[in-house]
Amino acid sequence: MKDSAKQLALQAEEAWTIAWQRFFSPKTELFYDYLSSYEPGKELAHLPTGEEVKRQYPNPCGYSTGMEDCMILGGAMLSVLSDRYDVTQESSLKAEARRVFNGIKACVTVHGKEGFVARGISRTTPAACTSTPPGTRSPTASMAFGATITARSATSRPSWRSGPS
Repeated sequence: MKDSAKQLALQAEEAWTIAWQRFFSPKTELFYDYLSSYEPGKELAHLPTGEEVKRQYPNPCGYSTGMEDCMILGGAMLSVLSDRYDVTQESSLKAEARRVFNGIKACVTVHGKEGFVARGISRTTPAACTSTPPGTRSPTASMAFGATITARSATSRPSWRSGPS
């Protein structure tokens, strides 16, 4: 039993590292949906450029591009970070939660449209973001859930709870 628990812990840590190394963009502080390469630095090369996003290529929502669910992934990761911190008390998780929070905040603010939550933003041109047309599923609920869990946890700072800055 001890060996299987140790093996599981090692595999969980490997998955954690891979999520941050391959699916997270330090430039946008967002998690993206899938990889186009296992070559370091080229994992997210398939994502639309800022110019493509501005032209709404291949579509306005960024569906099937790998950047359509950044808010869903960000909300889920905030929740995971909060849970992991509650269990491990790893101080580095606070900084990681802040980075994910920053990515979410960018999707809410980068476009200047009050109340609009972008699905994701371009890695090459962060001001370029995908839209959520009326009648489609919105990423807002997942993002809000993760933000709420984080704001109530020890991973947050009091300033996060005070609203937009």
